[in-house]
Amino acid sequence: MDSLLAELIAVQRLGILMGDSDGGHLAREFLVRRAGASDRLADIDGGHPGEAAATLMDAIHFAQELLTYDFLNEGTLGPLPADAPCWSGNERGYARQEHRAWITEHEI
Repeated sequence: MDSLLAELIAVQRLGILMGDSDGGHLAREFLVRRAGASDRLADIDGGHPGEAAATLMDAIHFAQELLTYDFLNEGTLGPLPADAPCWSGNERGYARQEHRAWITEHEI
């Protein structure tokens, strides 16, 4: 859980830095890490069904934002591109692929 908290803090920091005038280059990293952290949160049993559903919807939404960004900017790091048919209805799978590729590239 400590590593997830550290990742959520890093995502928050990236969101702030990305909003700076010269922080646009951080957009994809922010989207990848936010989608990855949200995906991990969605897999944690929070106990309350309403909260679990909201967390799952956030994970799907953030994964879709990453997928759309990569589709428009051809920014895929993983082996399957954003326009691969297997990602239709499997946004979280795409986010997992990209987060795994990002981690491998950055060795965190």
